[in-house]
Amino acid sequence: MIHQNKNTKQQNQETAAEVISEELAEKVLEKADAESRFRKYTGQWAVLITVIAVAMSMFHLYTSGFGTLMAMKQRSVHLGFLVLLTFLLYPGSKRSPRSRPSIIDWVWLALSLSSSLYIFFAFDAFSIRGTAITPDYVMGTILIVCILEATRRTVGKELMILSLIFLAYGYWGEYIPGVLGHTGFSFRRIVYQLFLSSEGLFGISLGVSSTYIFLFILFGAFLTETGMGRFIKDLAMSLAGRTIGGEAKVSIVASGLMGMINGSAVGNVAATGTFTIPLMTGAGFKPVFSAAVVAVAGTGGMIMPPVMGAASFIMAEFLGVHYAKIMLAAAIPAVLYYLAEYAVIHIEAVKLGMKPIPREEIIPLTKVMRERGHLLVPIIVIVYLLLIGRTPLYAAFYGIISSIAVSFITRETRLTWKTFLKAMESGARQSVGVGIACAVVGNIIGITNLTGLGLVLGDNIVSLAGGSLLITTFLTMIVCIILG
Repeated sequence: MIHQNKNTKQQNQETAAEVISEELAEKVLEKADAESRFRKYTGQWAVLITVIAVAMSMFHLYTSGFGTLMAMKQRSVHLGFLVLLTFLLYPGSKRSPRSRPSIIDWVWLALSLSSSLYIFFAFDAFSIRGTAITPDYVMGTILIVCILEATRRTVGKELMILSLIFLAYGYWGEYIPGVLGHTGFSFRRIVYQLFLSSEGLFGISLGVSSTYIFLFILFGAFLTETGMGRFIKDLAMSLAGRTIGGEAKVSIVASGLMGMINGSAVGNVAATGTFTIPLMTGAGFKPVFSAAVVAVAGTGGMIMPPVMGAASFIMAEFLGVHYAKIMLAAAIPAVLYYLAEYAVIHIEAVKLGMKPIPREEIIPLTKVMRERGHLLVPIIVIVYLLLIGRTPLYAAFYGIISSIAVSFITRETRLTWKTFLKAMESGARQSVGVGIACAVVGNIIGITNLTGLGLVLGDNIVSLAGGSLLITTFLTMIVCIILG
């Protein structure tokens, strides 16, 4: 009877895995994650992409360890790599070739790369002159348009449209009635603000992307290549598998652990959902409930320290506080978030009469820690360095160094030249969407600062709240949701 139940459970899991077919998963992922739309290169094209991506990672590793360039130059090189990879990796439409760039892609690539690197070579002359000349405005206009197209390809139309709305607001503000109206600014003034100042495309958001964000993404890529994914899966099974509804609770633990090294909600879901959804549906949970558990758990990774979503790094820069304070402030909400989901799953499991996962299907915790527990060392290094007041850039750099060093402790986790280069390439690829988003957000921030919209919104929020901190927080949340 026991043997029959085991066979039935195994058949259910296989059926569930078949239901979530590879083709369907790819379609869903393509809608949610732009990275899944990468062109599939082979031969010399694949080598070219690898060389560019590895060069990008090497540049950021070098500058993080031996000193960054002047802010505008560091950001211009970073943006140059981003647009280069964007127009090589992301097709412009469904009809674009998937094995090579099209002629249009080469045009976009040439325009965007030349205009982004223009700052690197011309900014010193601009600083001496103190005024902009015609080539500055031409290159600025080209780059703004190219960033909008890059945003459409990588992030989606929504953020591109939002950026266009802000650009229109900056130009036609005199026609807007009420407190949101302003005198309006000329085309040249807008281009100057967005291209030549540190409050536009090359502002704080891109600055954070060119330092902290890229390094932490690269850190996650190196840990992934050492086998961190398997370690997280086994550790989650050993910690939560023997509880009621353990199949679903494994997803919570795995997503929380994955969120410590990966601030991407989609990446978290893709990494954990592949094994937890079939596990849950095979145990008797409804497919919709199983998908919801993974989606909610994966999203929580964005607020799970030490590596959180990109917004946390930008927040630290804007507020002028050390990232460690943001990290500590997020720790309690993150734990409460996962405890709440844990409680919901437990109630659902009790209602369905679920049983723990059989002991023989779970690897003992001692064995898991003995085989791959050393992979936790880089995370401990990062947390320690941040808590003692080191910069995120410093912490991320030594986190990467420690992840490479500890990988040699066992043969299973050891990095080879092949996996080393794969991690370097993967880190650069993963940074493209986030980096382009940070660049276009610079447009929005630039217009907000130029028109005084931020001050207007702040004054009105305080006025409407009537001095109530709770109402002020609530109204600020609403504004963040609308603009987010």
